[in-house]
Amino acid sequence: MFKRLSLTLVIILLISMCVTAGVALNEIHVSLRERFRNTLKLSAIWLREEWPEDEAPDDAAARLREIVQKEFELPLRITIIRPDGKVSYDNEADVANMNQHDQRPEVLAVLDGQDFAENVRFSVSTGQDMMYGAIMDETHDAVIRLSLPLPLREQVFLRFSSKILWVLVFFLLFSVGAAAFLTRRYTRPLDALCHEATRMGEGDYSARIPASNGKDFREIRQLSTAFNEMADSLQAQQLEMEDKNARLNAILNAMMDPLLLVDRGHCLRYVNEEAKSVFGRSIDPEEHAYPQLLLTHSDEIDEWVSRSIQEEKDLETRLSVKTIDGERHFRSQFSPISVGGQVLGVVVALHDLSAEEEAAIYRRDFAANVSHELKTPLTSIRGFLETLRSGENLPQETRQRFYEIMDVESIRLENLINDILSLSEIEQGEVNQKESFDLREVVDEVLVLLDDKASSRKAVLLSDPVDEPLPVSADRDHIKQILINLIDNAIKYGREGGRVRVSTQRDEENQVVIEVTDDGPGIPYENQKRIFERFYRVDKGRSRELGGTGLGLSIVKHLAQLYHGEATLSSVPGQGSSFKVTLEI
Repeated sequence: MFKRLSLTLVIILLISMCVTAGVALNEIHVSLRERFRNTLKLSAIWLREEWPEDEAPDDAAARLREIVQKEFELPLRITIIRPDGKVSYDNEADVANMNQHDQRPEVLAVLDGQDFAENVRFSVSTGQDMMYGAIMDETHDAVIRLSLPLPLREQVFLRFSSKILWVLVFFLLFSVGAAAFLTRRYTRPLDALCHEATRMGEGDYSARIPASNGKDFREIRQLSTAFNEMADSLQAQQLEMEDKNARLNAILNAMMDPLLLVDRGHCLRYVNEEAKSVFGRSIDPEEHAYPQLLLTHSDEIDEWVSRSIQEEKDLETRLSVKTIDGERHFRSQFSPISVGGQVLGVVVALHDLSAEEEAAIYRRDFAANVSHELKTPLTSIRGFLETLRSGENLPQETRQRFYEIMDVESIRLENLINDILSLSEIEQGEVNQKESFDLREVVDEVLVLLDDKASSRKAVLLSDPVDEPLPVSADRDHIKQILINLIDNAIKYGREGGRVRVSTQRDEENQVVIEVTDDGPGIPYENQKRIFERFYRVDKGRSRELGGTGLGLSIVKHLAQLYHGEATLSSVPGQGSSFKVTLEI
């Protein structure tokens, strides 16, 4: 700004001074011409008045030249011409060699009765331009003609012009300096204002103009103060908006439901963190406006957004949408946003119903499975009771066999109920009590407890040949339950006469790893994914025959999750199975 304003002022000053100098020099030139003319006229009149009739022209001319030289410093040429045109006197030339002057314009004019005549032309005798002035002297019956060389006038003009130009140059330099000084005083705070305004336009509301001092103009001080007050107000509003946005973002991002803001063009304007996580997209609509379809890939959501905009009312429906975890069911709400009677966009809230539906399916399946599992032993017991009631003549051996079967079924029923109660307690997600104990000692207890069952299957139970204890902190019964279920399954479903190995260790992540391995027939690949489900059996007939409830491995999985771990299976059909449980204990 300073350079542009200074250059503008300099150009204006130059134009003004050039015009002023031109006018002044023109006036000087005209004034010098008028001065020469007046000098010639006054000198001629003086000579006519002061030249006595009996005085020689030499003396009168000498007196006149002396006066003109003294007063005006001009070399005056005096010529006396008789009416017939013959030159009778000339102070700078030999009259004998001079031509007739009766045809000179100024002489002719005077002879024709003009009081004073002037003329400018080139003089052959002097070799330069001359200004001539003539007057009639009736006393001496002659024409008095005076002349001055024009180059002399140009010299005087140049002398005056040079002085004027020097004055103009000095004034120009002074004006430029003053203009630069004043311009700097004006533009310095204005440049600062532009710079800070640019910063503010780029979003930096901390921009401020330094406090003005007394040297700044009052208007500049007022402008600076007003700008700083405006900046303070904008910064306060920005901080308030940022605080509100931060709180709003915190609230929206804390929501467990995906939330979208879609404009009239079906482009995303806001997406909370849950929506990004559910759909597996890390887009930022605040940087670029993305189409809604790019996030959800759901034409149905797009259609419902259009309906909400057109009908200008809240809509609700159930939609199935593909997510990063597969297809999920949502209760979808579409709420239009209106400003000034115009719908600008729609808020889309997606409430996930998948867990509820899965829970409902699980409850139905669980109830069906429990009913089925309970019905079988109860039906068997009731059948045998009816037989015993109506068969009074049954042999004692038959009765005894029925009693034994009923006892087995009741034990099976009791085990099933106990497992269901245990699973229900585990699913509550609470550890009743923690204590510190040696895990390898508990392993030995369980191996002793199951030794008879292993002997009946001619199985060999092996544990790590490590004498060093493995201290843990957990509910002892929970850990024991895990070991019993895994080892009991390995004995029952492993190879008869096979080996069951139990190993325990603490891994690099400080988690305890319990691994039970058998060398039995293994588990088919198609069954491995469902092996930890409730009541799932690879061989249902054999499982019931061996007294299994179908809940053992499910209990193991839930206990592992209770201790922030997991239960996994590694099995190759024909080569045995290995169950691994990791626990944070």
